[in-house]
Amino acid sequence: MIDGITPNDVHCMRDAWSASGACTETFCRRLSEAETQTSVIMSIPYIISAVLSPPLGYMIDLYGMRAVISAIAPMVLIIVHLFLGLTTVSPIGPLIGQGLAYTGFISVLWPSVPLVVEKRSVGLAFGIVTSMENLGDAVLPLVVDAIYSYSDDKYIPNVEFLFASLGVLGFLVGLYMNYYDFGHHSVLNRAFVPPTRFSECA
Repeated sequence: MIDGITPNDVHCMRDAWSASGACTETFCRRLSEAETQTSVIMSIPYIISAVLSPPLGYMIDLYGMRAVISAIAPMVLIIVHLFLGLTTVSPIGPLIGQGLAYTGFISVLWPSVPLVVEKRSVGLAFGIVTSMENLGDAVLPLVVDAIYSYSDDKYIPNVEFLFASLGVLGFLVGLYMNYYDFGHHSVLNRAFVPPTRFSECA
């Protein structure tokens, strides 16, 4: 940058900084290109989830393995966030991994609820899961902001360490789910068994 001017001093939305011939024109153009590229890259996990969730859900109906996937998904997230926090690799690969992990976890989360609660409490169970999800969505940004401020306004690596730590917690919960499921007739890991005519009438 120009002596005495830092990137925080430049307001590229103003013509005085970004117009043709301005001393910071090149900086503002490259900043705009970087923001556009970042938006595309950050959409990768959501595109993967939108495309793969239906077929993956269908495969889970056929083959089960809900508890297994619930352990594998956070393990993948641990690897993803450690790569993002500790290396300088392109974020595209890790974000593809994040998309696959998110798709796997969300595809087994909701179908598992009716399998582990009584029929009369399914609505309550879905409500509790949704409430906990929204609580996490509300609290986590505050934690991230605190870590960001404590880290001299830097996300990397400490914020990524936070997400990796949450992945470790999720992995441990996933392991316990498999242990519990093994002793309870594999209700989570078994494939979907359609009701027989007898059970429908029972």
